[in-house]
Amino acid sequence: NWINRFGRGQGPGWTPALTGRRLIRWINHALFMLRGTEAEQSDVFYRSLEQQTRFLSKRWRASAPGLPRFEALTGLIYAGLSLEGLEELADPAIKALARECASQIDAEGGLPTRNPEELLAVFTLLTWAAAALSDAGRSTPKEHLTAIERIAPTLRSLRHADGALARFHGGGRGMEGWLDHALAAAKVKTRQPDGLAMGYARLSAGRTSVIVDAAPPPGGSASSNAHASTLAFELTSGRRPLVVNCGSGASFGLEWRRAGRATPSHSALSLVGYSSARLAEPDRHTGEEALIHGPRHVPVEIGEAADGLRFEGGHDAYLRSHGLTHARRLELTSDGRGLSGED
Repeated sequence: NWINRFGRGQGPGWTPALTGRRLIRWINHALFMLRGTEAEQSDVFYRSLEQQTRFLSKRWRASAPGLPRFEALTGLIYAGLSLEGLEELADPAIKALARECASQIDAEGGLPTRNPEELLAVFTLLTWAAAALSDAGRSTPKEHLTAIERIAPTLRSLRHADGALARFHGGGRGMEGWLDHALAAAKVKTRQPDGLAMGYARLSAGRTSVIVDAAPPPGGSASSNAHASTLAFELTSGRRPLVVNCGSGASFGLEWRRAGRATPSHSALSLVGYSSARLAEPDRHTGEEALIHGPRHVPVEIGEAADGLRFEGGHDAYLRSHGLTHARRLELTSDGRGLSGED
């Protein structure tokens, strides 16, 4: 099994993020996993949990900011609260998670990566950690609770009519029911006020949802999975996605991943296959390819049309290369049965 092959702290699985993720699963399913096992096997299991917890307590800072660090810290909190003799490891992790919430979750409940599925994963981890703290009779830091309260309405804005997430910036639809289950577990009922949610505009009427990427793409280290998708949109009617982006091609290899990040892989305007942003040279240490030379100015206006809702937006990504700006108008009828648009 994994403990015998890799349990000494070397080999696959010994990154802070993956260790945190594994600790959460092992602790949650410990009773099932240990059912019918001998005492000796049970001891091996718990010794491995302790070893992984101590590894995390020393290495969580090596995880990248964002989802990997949220995974590492949540796993450390779970283990510190659940395993006897490791309680002293929980308090530093609780404080560190609160700091991450304050630095990574903005006032609108978004992440720097603008990846909807990643935001859902972070939201799930935060609700799990808050529940674990409550079960242990511990208070949850204000920054932690505030992050949950900010993220929930943003996720509602990124939810299509079929319950799936919008597919942008490396994120997928999410597992069936995951989004609704996470929102129900958080018990946060507020909705996003009118305007953008993590840089996305939403038009919704009847059983139809339209979600538009209405902001510049992420920059810097947050852009390693970003897509050249400015002003791209997705349309879902009832249970049927009608207009979608291709999503991440990472599971098919590097070339497909690059292709998936290009503008032609989105419901957006490209000029003779030219994307609205470019991929930088791979980082010599990580191999990641940042997104560069994207649009700088993305004006947006959302309002009412004669028979429904209107989105108007533009960007200047093609100004340097072609001397052109792109403007897009979308109008959704009040019954949700008609969408018209113009580029």
